[in-house]
Amino acid sequence: MGNTGAGPRWLAEARQVPFDIGKPQLRPPQCDPRVTPEEKWRYLARRAQETEQLRAIFSAETDAEET
Repeated sequence: MGNTGAGPRWLAEARQVPFDIGKPQLRPPQCDPRVTPEEKWRYLARRAQETEQLRAIFSAETDAEET
């Protein structure tokens, strides 16, 4: 019978991903035009400050665990 090789090939094709996970064909999200450059700058500065604080807390906790 000629179908002996069709099963594994069909299985291999069925397991292939039909498209990339990242979906590069889609448009990236657009920024909100209502946000002013000053608001964006303030947001980025606040986020940088929060990140710095979290890193300091993490470092302090890590140092306390090591001693």
